This record gives sequence, structure tokens and C-alpha cells, in this order.
Amino acid sequence: MTRRAPRIPTAVWCLFAQCPWVLPLIPYRPYGLDMLTQVGGYVILGLSLLALVFLIRKKKLLACATLASVLVALLVHGFMYWPTIPHADGSEDPAYFDLRVVTYNAGGAAAGEWQRFARWAVDQDPDVVSVEEISWPWWEVNPFPDLPYRLTSRDGTAIYSRYKLSEIGDWQPRRRPDRSQVPYLHPALLEADAQKRCVFINVYLPSPRSVERWRASLEAVGQDEVALGVLRGTGVPMVAAGDFNSTPLGRVYRSFRENYGMVDACPDVLRSGTIPAWLPRCLALPIDHVMVSRGVRVVRYEVGPNTGSDHRPVFTVLRLPTVAVEPTGQEAHE
Repeated sequence: MTRRAPRIPTAVWCLFAQCPWVLPLIPYRPYGLDMLTQVGGYVILGLSLLALVFLIRKKKLLACATLASVLVALLVHGFMYWPTIPHADGSEDPAYFDLRVVTYNAGGAAAGEWQRFARWAVDQDPDVVSVEEISWPWWEVNPFPDLPYRLTSRDGTAIYSRYKLSEIGDWQPRRRPDRSQVPYLHPALLEADAQKRCVFINVYLPSPRSVERWRASLEAVGQDEVALGVLRGTGVPMVAAGDFNSTPLGRVYRSFRENYGMVDACPDVLRSGTIPAWLPRCLALPIDHVMVSRGVRVVRYEVGPNTGSDHRPVFTVLRLPTVAVEPTGQEAHE
């Protein structure tokens, strides 16, 4: 007598199929569920294929339950991914100034690959280039002739700028005790002139390959009133760019947004995937982001080509509000 393969009860499957839209609504997910939530797009694609298989086999109840889950999940994901940042038109406004930003995780790229990225970046005519995972000897090489200012760290990050960069003196970033990979938020004050200023934060958080690394990232972007007070005390708009190692559905991403009061500059999540670089943008995971404080507008946002790293670069043109300058005593008297 041949045994039949055990079947999954219909009720159990119908309940399990609801995971893609239920998980994103759980605010404090543990590690495993958070990782599953971040690949929700792939899960939705898999469920869509399963629904087709159920229809072919004429299992109507399973097909209907799976399709219903897919539709609700698409609505939930669309709502959570929907851009909340206003977009600027082409007109110029004296109350704003444009900042052209490139961010890239070099992934320890070799010399030829690094130079390929540098050539692409120079073609974008950036004002700021934020790079993570730079390998030696690129620490001490500046491939951007129009960006004379630079801040680097021995944790593998660098900020190149057309305008003056200065460290924010009282900033104390959180670091992991074992220092095996440092969750790094590196803020600097960028000054074009007295009115055109902003805080630029280079973000490089560890890949969540383990619970410890994931928790370290959560701690790094956690509510730190001292650090946040320092940043807000500058009184200028903020821009954060880099490798967050979290999709917009992940807890690390959402914690950063909530704690720092920033929004994502990306207008189109369907073409924002950055890793792996060999996949089309619509199928890759969006883990490299540009975040801005409220009041900043987006003129242009684009995910670049594969330039040798496992990440694609991101290029954006931001329109930042100028900072009001108090007149001196003589000017006020006049």
C-alpha cells in the first residue's frame, strides 16, 4: 500500500498565507520575523505563483485565500512604501539651494572597480559623495578633483564635499563593545556659505547576518537624546545617506526615521533596489537610502548602474531650505 504525502490543512495554509501583510504591522518584531518582513516582496511573488498553481489544480479555496492575501499585502506594502516627501519643480527659489548627493557602498572594491564608480560619480557633478567600505589604499586618494574637502574614518567610510566640512564637536556615536564591526553614524556640518548649510550624516550599519549585528544596528539608531540634541541644536536641515542594511519595512530603517524625524527621498520604490547589483532595480533589495529632514524637497532621485560592488550607487538632487542669518549690530541699526 502506497502512502499519500501528508497534506497541509486548508485552514492552516489560509492562516499562514496572511503573513506578508500581517508582519509589517507588528511594530516590535523579533529578529527572524523582521528578516522575513524585509523580503516580503519575494514572499508576495512566491504566493502569487502558488495561487496560480492552486487555480490550475482547481483548489479554489486555497487559491482565493492566497490571492486575497497577496492583494491585501500589496496594499499594506504600498501604503508603507508610499513616499511622503514633496517634490520640487525645476524653478529656482532663493529660499532654497540645491545639493547633489551620491552615496555608494564600495564593498571593498578593487582598483579598477573603484575607478569605474569614480568616473560615473564625476559625471553626476556631485556636491557630496558618501562612501562606505573603502579598502586601502583608497583612504588617502581623492578621485574627485572638484570635491576638495574630505572626512574619513578607519571604520571604512568617507565623505567628499565641494563645500567646507567640519566635525560636530560633541557628537558621541554609539559603538559595539566588541568593535568587530562598528555601527557608524558619522555626522558633519557642511557649509557653502552662511545661509547654505546642512548636517550631513554618513550611515554605515552592519549587515544583519546575526541577531547581535541586528541589535547593534537598532542600538546605533536608537533614541539618544544627547546625540539628537547636538544635531538639532545646529538649527539647519539634515541629510543622511549610506548603507542602512535595512529595507523600508525593516525595524532599523523605521527606527531611524522615527527617532531622527526624517523621511526617505526615494520617490519610486519599484526602481530603488540596490543589492544585489546584478539584479534589475525592481527585484533588488532597497537597503541604501538617502534620508532628509522635513522641509527638504527632491528634484531628482536615481539608482545608478552596476559599478563593480555588490551595491548600486544612489544619486539624488535635493533642494534644501536656506538658513536665516541674524544681522549684525550695524546692519540691524541701518
